[in-house]
Amino acid sequence: ASLHSVDGHRVAGSRDFDSLGQPRRDDVAVLDEASARRLKDGLDGQPFTAKLYAGDGEARLLQEIVLGLGGWRALEALGHEVDVLHLNEGHAAFVVLPRIWALLEAGRSFDEAVAEVRRTTVFTTHTPVPAGIDRFPRELMERYFTNWCREVGVSMDELMELGHEPETAEGETFNLVGEPCLTAQQYL
Repeated sequence: ASLHSVDGHRVAGSRDFDSLGQPRRDDVAVLDEASARRLKDGLDGQPFTAKLYAGDGEARLLQEIVLGLGGWRALEALGHEVDVLHLNEGHAAFVVLPRIWALLEAGRSFDEAVAEVRRTTVFTTHTPVPAGIDRFPRELMERYFTNWCREVGVSMDELMELGHEPETAEGETFNLVGEPCLTAQQYL
């Protein structure tokens, strides 16, 4: 693997061969701890990316914000234009938010933006059981997404509706698997 820099961050690239035996270069963006620290300096002095599947809901939400929003920024920094987005599991589900934002900035309504993202997103999961689904209370979503909602011009209720879980009161809990299911054309 070779390393190069994108916007001051190290990115690994690997050489591989396609099905016809032709060399192919795939970029792998590494969202490292130093990058994550710039977004938030950890929780109580503890880095929130130090442990996968952190038990604390706030640390888990921060991990998924970094993966989703940071993942989209990495794709942009690498110059990738995305026509169809495939999400496997809910971990990177917040990647749909900058896609919605870009469509809003282009003059689409919120409903039109969600419909377009839905048309160009596929979601798959191998853990369709309640224990495998991250859920976040509204107060935690408000803590980390109020500014985003304000900047984008979307209400917190609209954001919460994207992750609405049918068995819960409306706007009470954000279901991270519910969000991609509601913003994906199909899920498998």
